Amino acid sequence: MSTPQPSNTVRVFVAVAISPELEKECARLIRKLQDIPAQVKWVRPEGIHITLKFLGNVPQAQLPQIKQAIQRAVEGQRAFSITSNGIGGFPSLKRPRVIWIGLQENTLAPLKQLQQRVEAELARLGFEPENRPFKPHLTLGRVRAPRNIELVVTTLEKHPLQPISFPVEEVLLMRSELRRDGARYTPLERFALEK
Repeated sequence: MSTPQPSNTVRVFVAVAISPELEKECARLIRKLQDIPAQVKWVRPEGIHITLKFLGNVPQAQLPQIKQAIQRAVEGQRAFSITSNGIGGFPSLKRPRVIWIGLQENTLAPLKQLQQRVEAELARLGFEPENRPFKPHLTLGRVRAPRNIELVVTTLEKHPLQPISFPVEEVLLMRSELRRDGARYTPLERFALEK
């Protein structure tokens, strides 16, 4: 099978959006962190989301099948709420490559179930299941170099975000366009959860 031309593919992922209130708090925190002379690529607050499954570049012709798979995954899934909680980093906050906001573990059961259903339905289309455990988080920034990163960590510890609960009422199929000034995300389809 020949590899499709880039113009015939679209870079996509499956995600859950955050609330406007939490987005505003993330924006406030990122503005504070941007003043630190550290080499961190901070994300656009309006692009912050929880990734359920990254699919990468897929043929545009496969999008209808992908949408059907996501629709099957959300069928019967009731809307729920989750709560933001604390700051962390991958692999750790002391030497982070990624800085993120965490989510309260005791609110995550429905999100994890939803992610497993999305994973299972997309696996039926040939998308390789993720081999790492699902660790839902909200990415704030990606560290390019460790210079002054301890100042970032200290600032985060001094200005913790208050936990914010937000509803999850839909799943999004998102398009990701990589640009010089950062990735741009556009919803291609919305899949409502049951109220």
